[in-house]
Amino acid sequence: MTYLLEYVYLYLRKKLMETAKFNEKLKEMGLSKKEFSEESMTAYQTVMNWSAAHNTPEWVEPFLRHYERSKAFEQMLGALKKFKPCS
Repeated sequence: MTYLLEYVYLYLRKKLMETAKFNEKLKEMGLSKKEFSEESMTAYQTVMNWSAAHNTPEWVEPFLRHYERSKAFEQMLGALKKFKPCS
């Protein structure tokens, strides 16, 4: 039984993003934890609890990756709007 629990723990550790990496990624993206909680529709207290647990859920890393791509796409669209189409 102990081995099974250890295996499950190690499996879950691989799936979870560490808090330090999460904080670093937020800083790179210029997002506060409050802004992240609003964008991800996650309660702010839940996001703060991840720090106490020293990891984040497995969905956070792909969410941040897609959020970052979305922001880059929005910037590209904004730049393209400056140009008028050729007639």
